[in-house]
Amino acid sequence: MADPIYGIHQSQPRDVFDFLKSNGKRLDLVGRFSYLPLLLQKAESSIIGLPDGLEFVISDEILHSDHLLMDGRTLRYAKIRAYSLSFGAYTVEQSTSVMDEISRLGYQEMNVLSTSTNVGEIATLLGVNSAVWGASLPSGLTYAEFVAGNPRYLGNDESVLDAPSDGNSYSRLNGEWVQATGLGNIDGGIATLY
Repeated sequence: MADPIYGIHQSQPRDVFDFLKSNGKRLDLVGRFSYLPLLLQKAESSIIGLPDGLEFVISDEILHSDHLLMDGRTLRYAKIRAYSLSFGAYTVEQSTSVMDEISRLGYQEMNVLSTSTNVGEIATLLGVNSAVWGASLPSGLTYAEFVAGNPRYLGNDESVLDAPSDGNSYSRLNGEWVQATGLGNIDGGIATLY
């Protein structure tokens, strides 16, 4: 069975933003598409937001979704962080519905992390001062992440489960890497850490 591709083959945030922007109108998605670094740059010198409508913002953060396979390898997808803002008469429910519509462009694995109608909380999530909206205050925000693009395989030699390589010794405790605090002793096949 082939690995699923989510949206387009490219999985970098800017590629996904360009794809959504160019195809959103064709699917009758209501609203404006923005790329977070450009939006933050604009916010430094002018007021941002809409008098009435929806704005879908793609973050530039590089995130991953890892799936451990039975053979020890890891299947890694890119994960895109997105915010859907509603302004004016539009509601947070309409903001969330835009996220649902994105699945029509091939991004079926979407996880809505939170919604908010608090302007201060919305500003904090986006990393802006709440004064940047002027009179166009957002009425709601939906914050989500979705899987994008083609996966890549990480082999045993580059597994995300490997211990950190910073010169320290590590051991596994409850599925997590912890720094070893002392020497170990192996006696008759039983390992003891000090």
